[in-house]
Amino acid sequence: MFSRNQKALAFVTGALLSLQSFAADLTEVSFTALSAEELQAVLTFDGEAPAASGYLMESPARLVVDLPDTVNAVDQRRFSLSGSVATDAMLLSNSDKTRLVFNLTEQSTYEMLTRGNTVSLVIATEGTRTSNAVPTSAAYLPQQAAASSDALSGFDFRRGSEGEANILIDLGNSNASVDVDTVGSDMVITIPNYSVPDHLQSRMDVLDFGTPVSYVIIDQVGDDAQITIETQDVFDFSAYQADDQLVLSVAPLTEQQVAERDAMTFEGEKLSFNFQNIEIRSMLQIIADVAELNLVASDTVQGEITLRLVNVPWDQALDIVLRTKGLDKRLVGNVLMVAPAAEIADRERIELENTQKMQDLAPVYTEHFRVNYADAEEINTLFQAMSDDTTSGLLSGRGSAIVDQRTNSIIMTDTQAKLDEFRDLLEKLDIPVRQVSIEARIVLANAGVSRDIGVRWGYDYRNGAGNGGTGISTGSIDGIVDIVNGDPISYGDAPGGLVVDLAASPSSASSFAVGLLTGDNNFLTLELSALEAEGRGEVISQPRV
Repeated sequence: MFSRNQKALAFVTGALLSLQSFAADLTEVSFTALSAEELQAVLTFDGEAPAASGYLMESPARLVVDLPDTVNAVDQRRFSLSGSVATDAMLLSNSDKTRLVFNLTEQSTYEMLTRGNTVSLVIATEGTRTSNAVPTSAAYLPQQAAASSDALSGFDFRRGSEGEANILIDLGNSNASVDVDTVGSDMVITIPNYSVPDHLQSRMDVLDFGTPVSYVIIDQVGDDAQITIETQDVFDFSAYQADDQLVLSVAPLTEQQVAERDAMTFEGEKLSFNFQNIEIRSMLQIIADVAELNLVASDTVQGEITLRLVNVPWDQALDIVLRTKGLDKRLVGNVLMVAPAAEIADRERIELENTQKMQDLAPVYTEHFRVNYADAEEINTLFQAMSDDTTSGLLSGRGSAIVDQRTNSIIMTDTQAKLDEFRDLLEKLDIPVRQVSIEARIVLANAGVSRDIGVRWGYDYRNGAGNGGTGISTGSIDGIVDIVNGDPISYGDAPGGLVVDLAASPSSASSFAVGLLTGDNNFLTLELSALEAEGRGEVISQPRV
């Protein structure tokens, strides 16, 4: 007979075995190059294939395929795929899922089909329609009768408050796969293996709505439903699929917005998602992995979502998911916290109430603040007016402040946090006011300037042969020396007159003299002089205001 503990142990063991029985084993992975631009991957399981989901990364170019509740039973972890749209593929696994990562050579698109115990995946470079490359084997294609059972159930066109066109397409099935492409100035929405009822096939003129959209054409093209949106202005668009509804918004852009958009750099890495009934918690974990953030999700974050996002930043994808499910987020460092918006609001309200209660119980202190440049009474009046709201003012409900006019100081009594807040604000306000200084000078000046320049030159000739020597003399200039040895040159006595005597006056003027003595007893002298004199001034007073 089993004891109570033994029964509990048996129950837990049975539950664990039951949970493991629902997990499928990935037994085989095969790759086939359909062409230089297309690659097919087939994943085989030992039971029913899981609900696989995938998303694209822009930089680096990667495709990530998640297989929930899957155990990796394949021995090989890395597969070389050189010569195709991908360089290699890697298998990663943990306790609750297996992940297949393709390192792509360039930006690509993909199609994924789950049937029986296999998941078929076709990757193609952009510009190549992967729908044409889906495997033709019956094991991977749904029956044509089943494809035609999906049909559009409704269409609506609305004008938004800011002139944008909001296009709502009812798919009738949350598992629909939607492709949104831009062709020139038009947008083409293709829904593979979907039919369009006769009453929805039309060409609608929506020019009167005053949006960037002029015509909407809904048509059946082969096995696919196709919606063509013709535009007339420069526009920006966003598209997302929530459950069984596709929402497309086309907004007009001004020239300034076009310039800003061209210069805009997104903070989040651009991704492409295509999820069918994926759990919200799994979706948040995928976004956190891409953004390299730690994720903390509340226990109340539950539910599933179906969406397709094409080339959008991860932070925009996160906002779409949160708005769709009424969630909110807080980012603290590199930790992303997600919970229902009402739950976050209640928690923050409780935190504010607790802060107020702690402030009511905190001890009070008294501190003296000297005001250096401003008037202490004016500062106190300003702070008292700001403290009318005791929850956010500069003074708490138990705080007080008085002014000492003699020392131009403020004496404040309050909690330490409020004192520190007051000190920081006072340092920013108590600063010297910018002033304009006007300065003048009273000067007594004699504004006179004089210049003088002069020249003196003379000539002397002597013939010293015998006692009856003859000569010619016009005077000489003192101070001429031999430039070789520096000795003064004396040529005997001579009359004081010069040929030209126009020296600068007064005699203290600067002068320059030169003499030339030739070998035939000729002596030529020359002197230049110059003088400049200027008036003087005196500062009588220097007032300043």
